[in-house]
Amino acid sequence: MSRISIVGLLLVAATEAGCLYPALKNGAGGADASGGSAAGSTAGATGSGGKGGSASGGKGGSASGGAAGASSGGKGGSAVGAAGASGTSGQGGSNDAGVRDAPVSPPDVSAGSGGTSAGGRSTGGTSNIGGTSTGGTSSTGGSGGSSSGAGPNCPALPDPANGTVLAPATTRGSTAVYSCDTGYNLSGSKTRTCQPDGTWNVAEPSCTIVDCGALGNPTNGTATVTTTTYGSTAAYSCNTGFGLAGTSPRTCQADATWSGTAPTCSPADCPTAPSPSNGKVTTSGTSFGSTATYSCNPGYNLSSTAGRTCLADGTWSGTTPGCTPVDCGLPPGLGYTGSVSSSATIYGSTATYTCSQGYSMTGAKTRTCQADGTWSGTIPSCNVVDCGGAPNLSNATSSTTGTTYNSIVTYTCKTGYSMVGNPTRTCLADGTWSTPAPACAVVMLSLTIGKSGHGTGTVKSDTGDISCAASCPGVSASYAYGTNITLTATADTSTGQQFMGWTTTPNFTSCTDKVTSSCSFAINQDTMLSANFSPPPNYMFTTSKTYPVNLGGAAAADNICNQVAAAASLPGRYVAWLSTSTSSALSRLNGASGWVRPDGKPFLNSVADLLFSKVFYPPRLDESGHDLGTDQTAVMTNTYVDGAADTEEGLTNCGDFTSNVYDSKSLMAGLPSLASAMFTCQTSMSCAEQGRLYCFGIDRQAQIAVIPANGRYAFTTNAGWIPGGGIASADTLCQSEAATANLPGNYHALLAQSTASAASRFATNGLPWIRTDGIPITQTASAFFSTSLFDAPPSVGADKSSYWGNSLVWSGAPTPTTSGAAVVNCNDWTSASASLLGEAGSIHQSVTDRFFNGYGGVSCNIFYGHLLCLQD
Repeated sequence: MSRISIVGLLLVAATEAGCLYPALKNGAGGADASGGSAAGSTAGATGSGGKGGSASGGKGGSASGGAAGASSGGKGGSAVGAAGASGTSGQGGSNDAGVRDAPVSPPDVSAGSGGTSAGGRSTGGTSNIGGTSTGGTSSTGGSGGSSSGAGPNCPALPDPANGTVLAPATTRGSTAVYSCDTGYNLSGSKTRTCQPDGTWNVAEPSCTIVDCGALGNPTNGTATVTTTTYGSTAAYSCNTGFGLAGTSPRTCQADATWSGTAPTCSPADCPTAPSPSNGKVTTSGTSFGSTATYSCNPGYNLSSTAGRTCLADGTWSGTTPGCTPVDCGLPPGLGYTGSVSSSATIYGSTATYTCSQGYSMTGAKTRTCQADGTWSGTIPSCNVVDCGGAPNLSNATSSTTGTTYNSIVTYTCKTGYSMVGNPTRTCLADGTWSTPAPACAVVMLSLTIGKSGHGTGTVKSDTGDISCAASCPGVSASYAYGTNITLTATADTSTGQQFMGWTTTPNFTSCTDKVTSSCSFAINQDTMLSANFSPPPNYMFTTSKTYPVNLGGAAAADNICNQVAAAASLPGRYVAWLSTSTSSALSRLNGASGWVRPDGKPFLNSVADLLFSKVFYPPRLDESGHDLGTDQTAVMTNTYVDGAADTEEGLTNCGDFTSNVYDSKSLMAGLPSLASAMFTCQTSMSCAEQGRLYCFGIDRQAQIAVIPANGRYAFTTNAGWIPGGGIASADTLCQSEAATANLPGNYHALLAQSTASAASRFATNGLPWIRTDGIPITQTASAFFSTSLFDAPPSVGADKSSYWGNSLVWSGAPTPTTSGAAVVNCNDWTSASASLLGEAGSIHQSVTDRFFNGYGGVSCNIFYGHLLCLQD
């Protein structure tokens, strides 16, 4: 019972001291008390249930705090320190577990009381706080022989409005220091002290804003201020006519004074008004309300008519006006006849007029900008220069574009005269015709004579100026335009030489007669002529008979050729046109050149010409001069268009012409009706068949001269033509290529239409048609459309150098006279559809039905079909 009573007393004492709930804090361990003092301690536990402290009495008048007692499960413990003798340690208190009330009850608390000291005995106070408390408080015992329990702290201090409090601690004896923000003064005590009873000794001070006091108005002015406290501003203004001098605005400062000094208001006075450039100013004074009036010198305009007034602030209103020069604007121009330039367009500026080249001025060339804004005088005029009539020129005619500046007179010399100098004169800007004047001098033309070919002979002129002996590399003489000249060529007949004709300057056709060696003409251009002399040409022919392929070799074939030639009285030695595995047909010619058929008509001039298919007449004559005509018997060759052996896979040379065994391979063969290199390789035959031979003479390097026949031109187009544009499109291509080659006349395509035959497009009562190399195609115009054989096919291009080989030519019908239902012509040549057909022939064929229909119907979209074009 006694123990319970003590605990109760402790609880009462703790409650009265106001320490019950403040003790619910984390407590520190008990403090040591020395020199006869004892310290009570409390300790709060964390987690579940705090532990109470225990104290042991010190001996010899001192005591140290005991260790904390344990408390678990919310139960409070208490401990009383045992008494100890002086100089000995007191025994530690024991822990008694208190009983925790229900959760809604206040926590059980046991408060330790201050220990007492009697005769060296000290009782240490303990406290054990249970429940949810997380900390305890501590108190220090009194001095002397006794001590009481722990005293209260003072409450925390908040910062005053517009200020700050510095309070490092709130324990008894602690001091708090107050201060105010800038612009505020402290009212009350600057410091406060925490008293033992847990209160601060004086009332809380406050911070009041600084007040700078009212401001007076300046004389002749006003001070405007809303408030007079710290940070407020005061604005000053002066009455009209007075100017402010001093600081404005002013600000209330933290030291309760206004910044700066009080301004003053002084009467306004304007400075002297400035004068404008090129003008003057007149003023009524410089005091407030005075006026200034401006004016400009003559030739200048005032930029502003408004005057200026001296304002209350001592400045003149507005800005000083300017005096700008009078502007006359751009001076009027002269158009294309002249120009005007000016240094400026303002008063005093000048404008200078200049006439364009070839024009002369009437009137003053200079004008001045006047004070009234106009240009002085009147605008001048510029008139075109006139040179008068153009001077005449002897032996010339003239044409002119006029007589005024830049007009041109053009002189043309009469026939037989040549222009010396520039043929034109121009009217110059100074009114004269340009110099020097041209002249028309008598034309002196050159005539150059030479010889060509491998033969010999002489050439002489009837004027005695030209005489070519044996060599005659080229002899020239000059003649006046129109001089009549006769040349005579004489072949060296003692050696069998022949005169082959004249080779002349292009477009010079006076000497074209092969038979007559005399040539007469009036010279009208620089002319070059060569008299062509040649040894007798070599002959070539196609054997009239056929022979088995197994001839016994090329040498045996050569023997056949020589025997056949001898029987036909053809002179010279011959080889067969055959290629073997060891020699080509070309190499077997022994360097010979110049071959004619047995009728004397040219066949081939050189090996080089063969490569370009430049064959003149087809080789369809046999050794007796008989025309094989439409006979298409193959000629054995084993030779391609270049004169070499044909090595194409699938072909054979029949054991170099020693075998007649048929082995399914073909021997390359030709057809004599072809007038191109295709004569050697147009068809094929088996080794078991028989065929003809081509035989070539090999004795001489001769030259073949083609004497152009008289007639209308026919040519095959260089460009391919695809149907689609109708027959008009074909005619356009013909005319275009003729014009490019400088061929005379008009040309149309030989094409059949559904309503008309190809022949109906041309007249048959005129000259016959010839190729552009001079070879006649037929002897008469009507024969062209009726014969079964051309003398030579029209396989030459408009440029006279393109000899076509294996190419197509559009016809539209099997013959040139076919019309009606038999016409097959790509819907009258208006369609290039692959599903349509058009008749086409072989360009190189001299058999006319093959020329017009050698390929039959071909697709209308082929790109390599050509056209045959005939001159009207």
